[in-house]
Amino acid sequence: MRTVETRIYRFDELSDKAKGKARDWCRESIADWDWWDFLYDDAQEIGMEIKDFDLCRRDISGKLTMTVRDCVKAIMEQHGKKTDTRKLADEYAVDLVTSRLLGEEQDEDDLDVSEAFRDDLLKIYLHLLQEEYDGMNSDEYIDKHIMANEYEFKADGSLF
Repeated sequence: MRTVETRIYRFDELSDKAKGKARDWCRESIADWDWWDFLYDDAQEIGMEIKDFDLCRRDISGKLTMTVRDCVKAIMEQHGKKTDTRKLADEYAVDLVTSRLLGEEQDEDDLDVSEAFRDDLLKIYLHLLQEEYDGMNSDEYIDKHIMANEYEFKADGSLF
């Protein structure tokens, strides 16, 4: 039998280099869950089903599960006036009303309108996903996460 003594440090006691190593460890583990679920759920509630996304390729796919009119209505009821989704809904609402007032025979399920709305909405959700990912990986967020969970480290920044 032998006894080994190891000095253990709180995050704020580490050197800058060791803090970097600790952050790297945390970044690897923090994205190891479905962090995007709440955005998928939000999209679903307003009539958008997100199928898949890839932040590196700046790619997202999905489909509308409601008519454009119903999606616009859901967004207006559920999203704040200053959100990008609400601004998009407002634009499409004006277009739908204007075309009706002008007597144009425009079906809100017209393939071009539907595809354009879907694509515009998906771009917004891709941006929201990117913002969430960037926020989760910022030094400030990582530091707060480490401190809140009271992780302890060796002098080199490796987890104890």
